[in-house]
Amino acid sequence: MDIGKVVDRRLHPVRLALNFLNHEIELNRNDQMVSLDRETMRSLMETVQLFVEDFESSYRAAKDLQQKKFVSATPSVAQAKVG
Repeated sequence: MDIGKVVDRRLHPVRLALNFLNHEIELNRNDQMVSLDRETMRSLMETVQLFVEDFESSYRAAKDLQQKKFVSATPSVAQAKVG
């Protein structure tokens, strides 16, 4: 599993969410506040949350796979001396 490809593919919705927020800020550049309706805010939060969850699970899987590569199937030198 190439974590770079997974992250890049999952970043697309996050980029859209950021572009949307940037657009809203630009529309209200003369105002002190930007208003978003509750459903829009919930959608943006879920988009970011899904990315974080996907990233964490992919990262964990890649980390576990990497750690498995370094496990030795032969007994260590210390164990060989004891027995």
